[in-house]
Amino acid sequence: DMELTLYHPIMDNHDQIWAAQKKVTEKRGGNLCAPVPRGEIGLCGYINDVDEKRLRRTLDEYKQICKKYPRAGLGVDMHCVDVGLEPAGTV
Repeated sequence: DMELTLYHPIMDNHDQIWAAQKKVTEKRGGNLCAPVPRGEIGLCGYINDVDEKRLRRTLDEYKQICKKYPRAGLGVDMHCVDVGLEPAGTV
């Protein structure tokens, strides 16, 4: 148990995650370009398109996987301010 965050409650807000994904896709010229691990450490591939139905299903599946971990995947000190750093987006 390394106390790392695998899951955050914001991931339960599928509408907000979908809205963010649409903005990222628009910004990247119509491709999501989400990096994902591929093969050995240091290599990655990219997902260029995920529809809303699949995004919602995958978030639900991932939450179930995380429930098997300590604290249901919630980390310890998962926010910058928890460890004395300035909140993200303010620096």
